[in-house]
Amino acid sequence: MRGAQNIYNPSLLSANGNSLSMISTVSGIDYKISYLHLNEVPTIPGNGEIKRGQQIGLLGTTGSSTGNHLHVEVTTVSRPDIPALYYDPIMNSRGEISGYRINSDYFMREMLKSEIPR
Repeated sequence: MRGAQNIYNPSLLSANGNSLSMISTVSGIDYKISYLHLNEVPTIPGNGEIKRGQQIGLLGTTGSSTGNHLHVEVTTVSRPDIPALYYDPIMNSRGEISGYRINSDYFMREMLKSEIPR
């Protein structure tokens, strides 16, 4: 994964609590992967590259959360070439599609299959 970006900013606190977002390119398409409600503000050292298996945070209950859990959200601006069952359009304030929310389980299980070295 490349482009890890710590999006925590006290002036931008939201219902997501402590979070980390990063960009991952799969088959030429960029996906934003966000890890939300982390226990502490994550910090990624060095050049921002995250390696497979690297711990980026701990489960938490920050933001508008009622218990410890990890919320993973995957979005893209490109319409995904996957069954419609596994994504939803994201609408902007004008009622136009501004992106797509991908089912995170499907993304991790199916879409990353060819990207993960064995």
